[in-house]
Amino acid sequence: MNKPLKIEELGQFLLSIVLFSQLDFKGWLFPALLLLPDLSMLGYLINTKTGAWMSNLFHYKMLAVLLFSFGLYFNISILML
Repeated sequence: MNKPLKIEELGQFLLSIVLFSQLDFKGWLFPALLLLPDLSMLGYLINTKTGAWMSNLFHYKMLAVLLFSFGLYFNISILML
């Protein structure tokens, strides 16, 4: 990964920390959500094709943006723990 991409990823990570700190969620939830895409590895228990597809889907940032936008639009908050 080249340097500009690393800087971009670091910026996104730092922004996510800042934005998450502004929300009314418990502190333990942020590290737990960081590990959520790793659940996609369970697809490899089925076969490699399914595992690769699930891994790509879970790591696709646009899906996260769409889910966030959907929840924001419909005022859905299922993680208020």
